[in-house]
Amino acid sequence: MGKITKTWIKRQKSKEAFQSLACLGGIPLQAFQKVIITFVLLLCFNFIVDCFASETNQIQHTIRIGCWDGIKYLSNEKIEGHHQGYIPDYLQELNRFLGTSPVRYHFTYTFGTPEKLLQQLQDGSVDAIIGFAYPQTEGLAEPLKIMDVQLTLTTSKQNVGFFYKDGTSFHGKKIGYTMKSTLDIINKYEEENKIDLAPVYYNDTVSLKDALSRNKVEFAILPFYENDDRFKVVDILDTLELFLISKDTNQNLIKSLTQAKHKMQVAFPSFEVDLRKKHAKGIEYDLANNREEQEFLDTGSPIKFAVSNQTNLIQYDAKNEKYVGPYAALIEYFTKANGLSYEVLVTETISQALEQEADVLLGMIESPQIEKQYNLVFTEPYMHGIYSYWADKGKKVDFQRPNRVGSIHNLETVDTYIQNYYPHWDLTIYDSPESGIEAIKAGRADFIILDDIVDGAHQEISEELDRLYDFNVPQLDLSMGVNFSKSNGPVILSLMDRAIMAADSEKIGTIMLNNKLPNYNLQSLIDQYYQWFIWLCEFLFVVVLLIVMMHYRRLHRAAYFDKELKMNNRNYLLRYGGKFCKENTSIIVLDIAKLKQINMLLGIHVGDDIRAYVAEVLKSCSDKGAILAQTSSLNYVVILPYAEEGKIRSYLQCVFSNLSEYKDETVSVTLEFHVGVYQSCAQEDIQTNLGKAELALFESKRQNIRVYFYSQDLKNRLLKEKMIDRKMQKALENEEFQMYLQPQYDSQTGEISGAEALVRWIEADGNVIYPNEFIPYFEQNGFILKLDDYMFEKACKLQRSLLNRGIVPVPIAVNQSRQHSNDENYSERLKGIADRYQMHYNLIEIEVTEYIYGNEKKVLESIDNLKEIGFSVSIDDFGSGYSSLNMLGGKQVDCIKIDKQFLKEGLLTTKTKNVQKAIVSIAKSLNIQCVCEGVETKEQVEFLQEINCNYLQGFYFAKPMGVEEFIKAAYGTCLMKGK
Repeated sequence: MGKITKTWIKRQKSKEAFQSLACLGGIPLQAFQKVIITFVLLLCFNFIVDCFASETNQIQHTIRIGCWDGIKYLSNEKIEGHHQGYIPDYLQELNRFLGTSPVRYHFTYTFGTPEKLLQQLQDGSVDAIIGFAYPQTEGLAEPLKIMDVQLTLTTSKQNVGFFYKDGTSFHGKKIGYTMKSTLDIINKYEEENKIDLAPVYYNDTVSLKDALSRNKVEFAILPFYENDDRFKVVDILDTLELFLISKDTNQNLIKSLTQAKHKMQVAFPSFEVDLRKKHAKGIEYDLANNREEQEFLDTGSPIKFAVSNQTNLIQYDAKNEKYVGPYAALIEYFTKANGLSYEVLVTETISQALEQEADVLLGMIESPQIEKQYNLVFTEPYMHGIYSYWADKGKKVDFQRPNRVGSIHNLETVDTYIQNYYPHWDLTIYDSPESGIEAIKAGRADFIILDDIVDGAHQEISEELDRLYDFNVPQLDLSMGVNFSKSNGPVILSLMDRAIMAADSEKIGTIMLNNKLPNYNLQSLIDQYYQWFIWLCEFLFVVVLLIVMMHYRRLHRAAYFDKELKMNNRNYLLRYGGKFCKENTSIIVLDIAKLKQINMLLGIHVGDDIRAYVAEVLKSCSDKGAILAQTSSLNYVVILPYAEEGKIRSYLQCVFSNLSEYKDETVSVTLEFHVGVYQSCAQEDIQTNLGKAELALFESKRQNIRVYFYSQDLKNRLLKEKMIDRKMQKALENEEFQMYLQPQYDSQTGEISGAEALVRWIEADGNVIYPNEFIPYFEQNGFILKLDDYMFEKACKLQRSLLNRGIVPVPIAVNQSRQHSNDENYSERLKGIADRYQMHYNLIEIEVTEYIYGNEKKVLESIDNLKEIGFSVSIDDFGSGYSSLNMLGGKQVDCIKIDKQFLKEGLLTTKTKNVQKAIVSIAKSLNIQCVCEGVETKEQVEFLQEINCNYLQGFYFAKPMGVEEFIKAAYGTCLMKGK
């Protein structure tokens, strides 16, 4: 194959630009089209079956509903034959949640007065009625509550002389009403205010409101939603409940709709709020002010609202310079009706809020202790807290015993409630629901309390914990605390109370929800509308499916595909690579060496071009069936459909021949690579296989070779190195590294003239690890530097102990790693250790290995420093490395140790003898002592004596031995004589 040029790469990129559009996570276009066509055909078949099933299996029951014609929420207007309004929409939604039962209800509506409707229910003309009260009549089933309706005492805005709750001024005035049941409310109001009113009955609210606007009556009792901008509310009356009522002979209807209501509230908790918002849009009512309130409003003084900084229901928007969030919206809502101005204070405690002269503290629950302690008076509740309790999966909680309960930082209302009513509970405040879950899993908490509004639907939490339904969660009413230490406290309390009473609780819930992110997803929307519009949804589902698949394709490519290199990434390899690892396959990991340096010197754009160049070469050299991916900015992975080493090397030869050099118009770069190969990857998962190839890559870098094939020996060695890495520091601290000494003998007298310090790793259990098992790894990870200092100190300590006993010790040679030559403080550090033991420097000989001379300048400097201090320096393994004889010149070296390889069996030939003889001769001429290592036979001893080698060391004389054994061998006579 010829060289791949940059122009060829550009052509390939333009070709792949189209091909990539037809690829879904690596699926070819034809396969993708087949999947889509097959799925659409199946969906069409399912559509036909569903349509037929919907016609034949569903049972339609017609339910006749009687409604009072004064209810605005149900209009008589029909659109396309269907009644429009709150009640039809509400019942139709319940109909959708009837579950798997084939029964579905078809609701029809008739209208009349409450009395007429009750009579129709009794005689069977209707199946159920909508009523504001549950009639005390026998034979009725338990009703289904539809909604709460707040009644108001309303007057025309033209009547400027009427103020809020100024009941005495209402005496003798005419009051209009439409429901006879409200006469009891009128009588109650007369008794409470000690006045007499003149009730006037109207058949419907339209006539009543017309009479009120024309001042035919001064007052009217109206549901909150019947108020408009012509009227103002001068008092808040009772709340009526709107029921669906049926006879007990038809109780299955109420029972099924009640169950459907529960399912609907679980699936869509905001449905009722949204429905009321839809049909009561724009309905707000104005509250009249009392005299004191009007005087306060005329001053224009702002009300200071304080909010805890521990809640996440408010935050400051620096860009727009205002507070935002549910609490900010509530403050705006409560002050807007009266045109109040306000300030927001965010404080940590109640005391801080009062110090800053706050008028109102938001987000509290009524507490006698707090009222008394801080001189606060609480308003009417403005909303109910919605809380839930969560414990570990399957755990039973006894709420009567002391429990460790967790609360989230924003639930100050719950915190107060628990402290007041459950003082035996141990309460802990957590920063987030996640930290509460962690506390439960760790056994630090029995359960946690969450705010359903603040913390959402708990989708993630429900995966970890169980919701506790067997505990009656208290109804915690949220109120405002008004500062009565200030003179305007009573007026502000009155204003806030009336603003709360004028507010609809569902409206407040809507405010809370509208300031949070919606909790809808595609699946919930499909579930919501599937049964209503099944035919239309089957068709739309195809469209949605295609959109979702296109979106999925984009997400898939973003997650699994590198668009710059037009190849898969590591995520794709881990997700799908396993199915490509079959028998006779192999994994190759290729690393671009020195790419970071190229980026720094030539620019990132050159590095990116090189990465693309490498990707194209890998593709061009790959056979059909190969899988390519980039796992990092430096690494590429190729899964080849064969495992034979010869084929793998041929593939790599193709790659290397095209990647030897990168050229474009401005630069030319020689490229270098490291490659790790793992063969036969069918037996294990892709992550394990990839890990083995990466181990081989690591080894190729460590040994600085281009290609390395994974083997079991490599794995075992790396595992052993990992074990050593885990133990080495503790072993050093516990002095598991023991110093052994191998004596050196005078070749002429046979006396011990010195020793070499060798290390043995003896673990606590007595297991011995020999140097060849850990020294090479210590050289790699740098731990050899600590070990060398440790052994040097051991030698100094031994020599000092001998001197203290009156013995003149022989020198001890201590091995030192080549890595010390990079440390400028090395020689001074050794001097410091020797001085600590008041050591004669010539009693320690520093051994440096010959192949250290890769950087001769640094080594010579290091040796010079050691010599100046007074240490002896020797070259270990002389003749095995890359040193030259001219290194022996000058004053640096005191001794050379001839490598034991010269004495190995079969190598002691005439030539090797002549080499050793020449080395000894040159050393003697330079006044350098010679030590020969590895002496094991008498023949070797005689030869070395013949060439006048100074000292001999080897198993022929003695093996390495412990310190005490060496002392006996070297100084036994002295010890016996007391010298």
